[in-house]
Amino acid sequence: MECLESIQNFLKEIKADEILNLQFDGILVKKLANSNVLTESGLSHQTHIAITGESMDFFPYLCNYSYLEVSEPNKEYKRKYVINLKANLLSNDFKYLKGEPIQENEMIDSFFTSARSRRKDGTQLELSYLNLDDEKFIALRREIHENDYIVFLKLKEKLEYIVFAVKNNDAERLGITDYLKMDRTITNVVPTEIEDNYNIEETDNEIVNIVLQNKNVILYGVPGTGKTYILNKIKKYFDKSCFVTFHQSYDYEEFVEGISADIVDGQMHYGTKDGIFKTFCEEARNHPGKKYVFFIDEINRGNISKIFGELITLIEKGKREGDQQEVKVILPYSKKEFSVPKNVFIIGTMNTADKSIALIDSALRRRFFFIELVPNFDEFNNCNELLADCISAIKVINNRIVQTIDKDHKIGHAYFIELLKIEEETELIKNMKNIWLYQILPLLQDYYFMNPEDIIDILDNLVLDGSGSCIEINYNISDEEFMNAINQIKNVEG
Repeated sequence: MECLESIQNFLKEIKADEILNLQFDGILVKKLANSNVLTESGLSHQTHIAITGESMDFFPYLCNYSYLEVSEPNKEYKRKYVINLKANLLSNDFKYLKGEPIQENEMIDSFFTSARSRRKDGTQLELSYLNLDDEKFIALRREIHENDYIVFLKLKEKLEYIVFAVKNNDAERLGITDYLKMDRTITNVVPTEIEDNYNIEETDNEIVNIVLQNKNVILYGVPGTGKTYILNKIKKYFDKSCFVTFHQSYDYEEFVEGISADIVDGQMHYGTKDGIFKTFCEEARNHPGKKYVFFIDEINRGNISKIFGELITLIEKGKREGDQQEVKVILPYSKKEFSVPKNVFIIGTMNTADKSIALIDSALRRRFFFIELVPNFDEFNNCNELLADCISAIKVINNRIVQTIDKDHKIGHAYFIELLKIEEETELIKNMKNIWLYQILPLLQDYYFMNPEDIIDILDNLVLDGSGSCIEINYNISDEEFMNAINQIKNVEG
């Protein structure tokens, strides 16, 4: 019986034969030697699966000239270029290997790694690095013993595999042996395109690309430019995210690690407690094939040197874990070595009305890319006439702010985005008025606390006292008076 038929019979036995409806262009069956397994029978220090001969063509690899192609290889480049390959595991295969009852089979998403290596007698392909693979793939390998078989079914024209294992005694019973069959097919490897479903997605796409290239990015701009909104939009491009907000009392102990105290049997016991960023990095390290993004809102409101400590060096591009200039430090409390994984990306936001970008911590500036978000009212070009008047008034206010303060205090478009959804006129006016009375005018009170005369002359009936001594908001203004005031403001020249 041909090995392929034997594999089909095995899949039927573990009730996973639905995968036979898929199309494959290759099959590799390998009997695992003692050096290829992770179970108690494995006596070798080797943890990967060695693939040699024609079977090496079954998996892709990245050519590494300095190590693979020259007569005297540079060993610093060994395993420098490792790629992740998608694997689909079978839940019933796990149950079969553990001796548990077979139930309805489910596909389990996973991945394993691949890299080409040199030996004295030639080259080999190394599959499945213990510290780089997905934990589910490693869990499968821990159920496989010496002389058991591992099977790779390659999906047609894809870099994707169905992977499962067969115990040695069942392999002998079914007639499963080492086997290799490959069809001549083409696999297209292209970068994934991100669709733009909404205008802001075009900006998000650009930001994501910059983040992936440069690791650390700060979005900065005036109030109301949608900085936090953009964070929520780009979150979907990453596999895992974490969100924190910096403030003046935020410190190293919360962010990296600190001392914890517990009372046990009336005695005080001290230990170390990991901070949120360290915990996030440890999780990312265990999933190297996934992208982890750490969002820091209001990054400029925290004391950067106090919060990051020595980590300000570790987050730098080129000094991450595995980089040629990798930097590791011994943390002060746990006394453990620590570095920041490559797959951790940091995106911060900064409100320029709180602190000018010119005043930002120089150590932070050197390690982050800065993307400015400016007020953009293009979304309102074809909006309701009442809303258009409101936006025109805001533009006049912004001109005055630039003239009397600076451009870092302008008012952004995000305050008014939700108004685009309102069609009923009375409701629209009510919501516009609320935004002005409870968001825009309090902001102007703050901006012009010392010099109210610089803005009060154009605010019309929105304020009670036009003498210039203070900005006193007219909370009892009627809808009609409010719209009249908006029309007065929008017609102010200069």
